[in-house]
Amino acid sequence: MRLVPLWLVVIVGVTGFGEQSPWIAATCPPDAPFTFCTVVEGAWSTALVDRGWRRLGLMTPWSIEIRDPYTGQIAGAIAAPTPMRFVGIPVFSPDGGFLATAVDDGSVRVWDVETGKELRLLPSHMLGGCVAFSPDGNLLAAPGPKREVVVWDVATGQKKLSLFELQPYEGSCVAGFSPDGRYLVAMAAGISALSPPLSVVWDVATGQVVRIFPGPMVFIPDGRVLLIHYRGSGQWIALWDGPLGGKLRESLLLWPASVMTMSVSPDGKFVAFGLGDGTVRFWETATGQEACKLDLRSVLGLEGETMIVQTSFSPDGTLLITGLWTPSTGKLQVHLWHVGELLGAVSAGP
Repeated sequence: MRLVPLWLVVIVGVTGFGEQSPWIAATCPPDAPFTFCTVVEGAWSTALVDRGWRRLGLMTPWSIEIRDPYTGQIAGAIAAPTPMRFVGIPVFSPDGGFLATAVDDGSVRVWDVETGKELRLLPSHMLGGCVAFSPDGNLLAAPGPKREVVVWDVATGQKKLSLFELQPYEGSCVAGFSPDGRYLVAMAAGISALSPPLSVVWDVATGQVVRIFPGPMVFIPDGRVLLIHYRGSGQWIALWDGPLGGKLRESLLLWPASVMTMSVSPDGKFVAFGLGDGTVRFWETATGQEACKLDLRSVLGLEGETMIVQTSFSPDGTLLITGLWTPSTGKLQVHLWHVGELLGAVSAGP
């Protein structure tokens, strides 16, 4: 592996590494501590990976390229139905075998990733937003034709459940299922046009709303809930003991930019927040505090506006994939970062 020294990344609160620690550019995939590589760079709008990191998807309005997430090697492509375009945020099934996204005729479609063949056409009102597969890949939740949330059987294309509660958030987003598949979360409009969206949680078995959280949320692997919300002029992060439990801890985020994306490490110890200033902030669930940060602008020597629009941990937690978008060029850069030792040092403490 050929190593090329580049800039420095500031490491906050990592005992033993001091104020700064060098990151080194390497060939993909990076296999040594504090190395990184550029997987791809191009005019894509969205990057996504499946849960097992079998496939990387790169979307334009007319096609979704399928690549190897570790090397960037092209493995196939899915074309939008002529003359339509892809819209919203696509998602892979957990095993990477299927891909679902919205099309600008208002439908949601499901494709076989291996063959590129369209398998399902599901009615919707979507002209954007997002959909979600259940953890076992058998169900797909998406906004329906009457602005409800519909749960579909992927194998048969049959409707399993319709959830009509609350006015859907503009650009409706089905955020995902809980790790055990028991609960489903979707975004809904706030109490006013200027209010942030709400997270509505349903029990999939009963179709009943069990809780409404005041902001975007994600589940961590053990079933606890991570919530981003605003109070006063501040942005807060809170950890809840599941959708039915109480608040465990809460902290004010003193960050200079808004959260664009977030992902949870496989062991649930860290959350990687991608910010609109080109940094990734690693938040420790055990302490409720920022553990360290990765400043991509500094490492890559970039100037001007950049934002992190994608983060995802590899299945073993050793690597982090980031999508860095530069508005002035319309380019998306996908990088891999070897973060295992960095986060391991934080967990070990002094």
